[in-house]
Amino acid sequence: MINIIILIIVAAAVVLAVMRIRKGGGCGCGCSSCSGSCSAAGKGASDKNTVYPASSSLVLDITGMHCEKCSGSVTEALNALDGVSAEVDLKNNSASVKLSKDISAEKLESAVSDRGFEVTRIRVL
Repeated sequence: MINIIILIIVAAAVVLAVMRIRKGGGCGCGCSSCSGSCSAAGKGASDKNTVYPASSSLVLDITGMHCEKCSGSVTEALNALDGVSAEVDLKNNSASVKLSKDISAEKLESAVSDRGFEVTRIRVL
C-alpha cells in the first residue's frame, strides 16, 4: 500500500514538473517565479521575416551547445554569413552579433540550425 502512495506522489511531481517546463515560467525568461512582468516578457523567438539593419548589435540565445566544439561550430556558421561578425559565449549559451549588412532573422536562425542548434530568442541591443 505504501508503495502505491509513493508511486502516486512521484507521478504527480513528474506531471507538475513537465507542466512547469512546458509553460516556460510565464514569459520565457526561464525563471520559475516570473508572472510575465520582467524585462524578457514578450521577447520570444523573433518573426523569421524580421530584417535587422546594418550596424545592428544583436544577442542570439542558443540552445544545445555543450562544449567548445559546439560553440566553435556556431561561431563558424554565423561568421560565414555575409556582413556578420559573431562571438559565441558557451557559458551563457548566446552569441553576440554585429552586422555590417542587413540580414533576416531567418538567415541567422538557419545558419545556427544547420549546425544542429536552435536560436530561441534574438535581442537587439
